[in-house]
Amino acid sequence: MVDYIIETEEQAKTAMYDNSAKGYLPSDGKKIAGRKHIGDYEWKNRPGSQTRNDKDYIDSQDQFFLGYTVPHSTGGLNNNLTFRNISLNVFVDWALGHSINNNSEMRYFMNTFANNYTLIDKVKQTWKAPGDKTKYARFTANDPDDGNANFSRTSNIFNYKGDYLCIREISLQYNVPSSKLGKLGMQNLAITLAGNNLHYFTAVEGVSPEVGASTTYNAGYYNYPPIRKYSIGVKVTF
Repeated sequence: MVDYIIETEEQAKTAMYDNSAKGYLPSDGKKIAGRKHIGDYEWKNRPGSQTRNDKDYIDSQDQFFLGYTVPHSTGGLNNNLTFRNISLNVFVDWALGHSINNNSEMRYFMNTFANNYTLIDKVKQTWKAPGDKTKYARFTANDPDDGNANFSRTSNIFNYKGDYLCIREISLQYNVPSSKLGKLGMQNLAITLAGNNLHYFTAVEGVSPEVGASTTYNAGYYNYPPIRKYSIGVKVTF
């Protein structure tokens, strides 16, 4: 879990040893494990975790609970409105109480050039100089090797509250009056327009809040989201 972004050389020198940082500094071109650069994250040390030479340091023991992968509440609501020959049906559903780790966004930040990922607009929001107020540390093209793994580890940076309200389906049906069907030899004619998975109201960014549902790990990566689709239907009775 992020504590703050290192702003000064003094903070970089006194930062805790970071077991995942390779310590590359552009100023000397060397990699010295554990050291930090201005613009890097300083991670929170979990109370009671192990020390190194009687000093706190960051390793796998310094992990924090970020949320549940499974919603504690789900539900839906169906509404049907009819006026004369027109019927409108709206179905919405929701899920509450879970978290999503957006691995897709994470990988855009961590390996942009190494894996030929396209730059995303949020790169403009990364830390660039002391005084910058942002949630994102400095950006490097190959974060695992040159960026001290600021983005190459699971953290709260890409963790989102997974609650959502989805407009799951809207359908509009028109029943053609029987008085207009006599010459066509039809008893009934109904025309329907429908749309599915139309919109989410959610804090999740960049991916569908429904991707990656798991009882152990909820990640927005390698998963296809529910597809938005539109359809037209015709029902004829002779």
